[in-house]
Amino acid sequence: MTAIIIISALVAGVIWGVVVDKVIENKGYSSNWFWWGFFFGIFALIVALTKPEAPKTKIISDTNDRSWECVACGAKNSMYVGTCSCGNTREKNARLKIEKIEQDNTSVTELNNLNKLKSYKELLDQGVVTQEEFDEKKKQLLDL
Repeated sequence: MTAIIIISALVAGVIWGVVVDKVIENKGYSSNWFWWGFFFGIFALIVALTKPEAPKTKIISDTNDRSWECVACGAKNSMYVGTCSCGNTREKNARLKIEKIEQDNTSVTELNNLNKLKSYKELLDQGVVTQEEFDEKKKQLLDL
């Protein structure tokens, strides 16, 4: 008889633990509430239900998984690894990232200049600006 009571209590505790843990997980928390539900049952469920939703935060992968991605080959390396399997060092990787950002910024600037030049060409075709003004603006935008 006592074995049935003990088994029933354990089953009920597991059920309460799973329910409370799922409520907390659905609210956006990552903490484990299984044991609170296991030992305190309905009281833990009430507390879990009254907790507010977890605030949404932006997760930065480099700080959470403690790794760095090689720009040259795309491999993920642990933070303690100083050189990627392709031979790229972590320091060289950082310089390559900076160069890539600068190249992207240059490409955007060049694209903007070409769009401006296209607009000036339309103004030239419409007769709003003269050929000399267009040539001057072309030299300025193309850095000639």
